[in-house]
Amino acid sequence: MVRLYKIALTVFCLLFVLHTATASASMFKKHDYVITLKNAEINLSLWSVRAVGVDNRDSTEQPVSPKASEDAALLDARNNINRALKRLMIKPDDALEDRILIFDDVDRKIDELIKKNTIILKRARIKDSGRFEIIAEFKITGELLDFLFTKNDELQKVSEKIFHGRSMYTSIIFDASETDFAPILQPGILDDEGKPYHQLDRGNRSVAVKYGLVRYFRSLEDAKKSKFTGKRPYIIKDVKSDKYNPDYLVVPFNILEKVNTQAFKKEILKKCKVIIITK
Repeated sequence: MVRLYKIALTVFCLLFVLHTATASASMFKKHDYVITLKNAEINLSLWSVRAVGVDNRDSTEQPVSPKASEDAALLDARNNINRALKRLMIKPDDALEDRILIFDDVDRKIDELIKKNTIILKRARIKDSGRFEIIAEFKITGELLDFLFTKNDELQKVSEKIFHGRSMYTSIIFDASETDFAPILQPGILDDEGKPYHQLDRGNRSVAVKYGLVRYFRSLEDAKKSKFTGKRPYIIKDVKSDKYNPDYLVVPFNILEKVNTQAFKKEILKKCKVIIITK
């Protein structure tokens, strides 16, 4: 009897630790680039948001209806996802929160997409109160990027050099860890003559909508652990942020020209297999 009591006590303590750790433990893998907010996390390696939602209604209803409690927790999670998304920059001088403040239809569309595409990863009833806590996820890629990105007919078609054969590299990494660059959906990557190198265009828009134009990691070691990077990334360390606008990265022309001769335009850039390392 005593042994059963000890086992039951151990199980209870374990469940309690797991429950109380929900809010403090990361909801994503350790090596991903994650921005941690109060009730949500933005993963810029996967372009995904996860949020915790709880039924925090001021209600004296006894007992609490499980369906109503779960609905309230899901609504709270969606609201936390919405707040997290407002932290995103779309492109230089274009913040999602500013678009929402200026255009009512942007706010309505984002609410609609969150409601439609949020999935529940975990649901649990909180001890004693019987109310629900939910962890939910919303993918930034897909419909949201299709809505936020410039439409195809407004984009330029970038000319590509013809290359016969396949590149030996699986991705390209720009190491901007020594700069003040901060992650945005459409970063500007320029050569030192101010000409754009990797940007949204007609050739890569569909891929960018599906996977994101670029992905972010905090270190080369973290990036190499990702399947997205592949076994043989091409690493460029000579990267600076533009002195007038840190949302643009500048890479010497001779380095980018060397990259172009090795099929990056077709094999890497068109498939948006681009990674940026930043703080």
